[in-house]
Parts: sequence; C-alpha cells; structure tokens
Amino acid sequence: MVTVIRNFTNYIFILIQFITITALAIDNKMNNVGEVVFVTILFIGYIFLGEKYSFNISNYTHICLALVVIAHSLGGKYLNLYFRLANFDSYLHMFGAYAVVLFLYAVTRNIMGISFASKTSRFLYITLLGIGSGAIFELLEFIVDITMKPSVHNQEGLIDINLDMISDLIGSLIAALHISFTELKSNPVEIKKR
Repeated sequence: MVTVIRNFTNYIFILIQFITITALAIDNKMNNVGEVVFVTILFIGYIFLGEKYSFNISNYTHICLALVVIAHSLGGKYLNLYFRLANFDSYLHMFGAYAVVLFLYAVTRNIMGISFASKTSRFLYITLLGIGSGAIFELLEFIVDITMKPSVHNQEGLIDINLDMISDLIGSLIAALHISFTELKSNPVEIKKR
C-alpha cells in the first residue's frame, strides 16, 4: 500500500507539473517555465535517488514535499499568488521549511544513524536543520537574482529576507514539535530511558 500511495503521488505530481509548465509556456512566462522545469527535475531526481539509496522517507513527508513544489509552481508562479496574496510567500516558507526539515531529519536518521542523548538536543538539531536549510535557500535566491537577473526578483529587500527567515524558523519549530511528539508516541520506552 505504501508503494501504491507513493507511485500515485509521483504520477499526480508529474501530471500537475506538466500542466503547469504547459500553461506557463502558453502564457509566455518563459522565466517561470525554466524555474518550474528546474524544480520539477530536482524533485524527480529526489525520487530516483530515494529509490536507489533507500532514503526510507514516509509517504507523509513525500506528499508534503510534493505539495511545496506544486504550491510554488502552480500557485506561486502560474496563479501569481506571490503577488495576489500578501502572506503566500511567508506561509509557503513555513510549510516548505516544515517539509524540508522532515525530509532532512529522516535522511540523516536513516543514512547516518544519528541518535541523540536527550530530547532537547534532538529538538535543537531539528530546528537548526530548518534554519540552516532556510539560510541556504535565501543564498540561492540571492545568487539567482544576481546571475540570472529575472524581471521579478526573488528577494525584494531586507524585509522580505527577514520575513522568509522568520517563516523558516516557525516551520522548523513546528517540524521539531511534530517529530518530538510522533517519536514520543511511537517509542515511549526508549525516550523515557534517555
């Protein structure tokens, strides 16, 4: 059943992204087409790498990641929600940080076998994963703005960057709480021993 859900999610994701790319091309939004194609290729790469290296990512996390990409591509780029809704970017950063932290935490736990001496150290590690990935994302947006010189910049100024970072922090904290409570429920004896 897990594989069926995963495959269904992948097919729906690819279909929605294909429709979004086609619609952007028809509307002659070529800057957005390139970005959406790039993000879609990254996600498909993640799918193949996950299969090859057994990331063991839950369907919940996989669906969250797909929804972030779809919200950015379809909602933000095609439907122009970045400009039509004042808080769309902040909410997407929160949800994106949440999804990316769930993913990074699962990968580091599964591949590297990380364990924690206390609940506090795990909570801090998870939160810092989100803050770090958010900072890297902001640097990438800056590099794209400088090198590609899009007609509409990803970063409109320091206030935009700071709001993005605050949203990333909130999403990271939500992910840390989520992981802490789900691990407490799934293995209460192990956590009590620590």
